Amino acid sequence: MQFHKIRHPDNFRFAPAVTVQARVRDLGSDVFHLELSDPARWSLDARTLPLLEAGFGATASSHRLQMTEQGALVLSGANGSTVLAGRAGASVGVCGSAWMLQFTREACMRFFGQGEKVTGLEKSGKRSKF
Repeated sequence: MQFHKIRHPDNFRFAPAVTVQARVRDLGSDVFHLELSDPARWSLDARTLPLLEAGFGATASSHRLQMTEQGALVLSGANGSTVLAGRAGASVGVCGSAWMLQFTREACMRFFGQGEKVTGLEKSGKRSKF
């Protein structure tokens, strides 16, 4: 067990060891909707507003998001190359009612935030809670 302000992956069980239903939908314009469901874990639908899917279908998606049988998320480019992939055996995880997505990273990848006043725009190598 790891006890921190930000939940630690050691405390999570990851697919396929945990039974969470994942549904991936292509909304067009390279926008994808990932929905995780488990009625025993998340009995309440916590969405405050419905997703307006009609706003995304202007063009067909050139990328593809899929969930592998091992429980990893994989985003493939138009040529079939992997753009973003979940960690092998630890991509989609749950701990109680909390959930976590983990992706593999390469040194060349950069991550940016919303330009917070205190921490700056560059977010590479930092953890976020949302």
